[in-house]
Amino acid sequence: MRLAAVLGLCYDSGKGAELFICKAEEAEGVDTKEIAMRWLSENLNYVDSVTVIDSTGRIIAKQRFNPRYTDEENLAHNQWALGKNLLELFPSLSPEDSTLLQVLHTGKIIYIENQEAWNLQGRKTVCNNLNFPIIFRGKIVGAVEISRDITHIDNRIHTSNH
Repeated sequence: MRLAAVLGLCYDSGKGAELFICKAEEAEGVDTKEIAMRWLSENLNYVDSVTVIDSTGRIIAKQRFNPRYTDEENLAHNQWALGKNLLELFPSLSPEDSTLLQVLHTGKIIYIENQEAWNLQGRKTVCNNLNFPIIFRGKIVGAVEISRDITHIDNRIHTSNH
């Protein structure tokens, strides 16, 4: 009997979905890796930002490739964000709201859709985010977030509903 890693979702009171990897028996004829890859490609088929924080929430790596901004704005943002606390960049978030900070405390992988945040300039961002811990010798030393900005989609939905 073979065991396989299975990608699963656990919905949390409408706040979003928690992505987790568990071991499960692979049913005959079911390719769990294919199912997991299909889910990822359907729900997070590209990313336009990667953020890495240390155990204190300080940004130690940031790359934003967001097409909503010019190359110069993306580069300036990447450089400006380094060394700052995540909550400085997004003052609308709290440690309880930030999935990236939640990962630091729980060690669990979190996937959330339609996470809203406002940056220092008051600009709203809506993203689908996949967050996972960085674990070194059994200790959580940081976390990574890969994001897909869907603000333009969210704006079209709200515009068409009004």
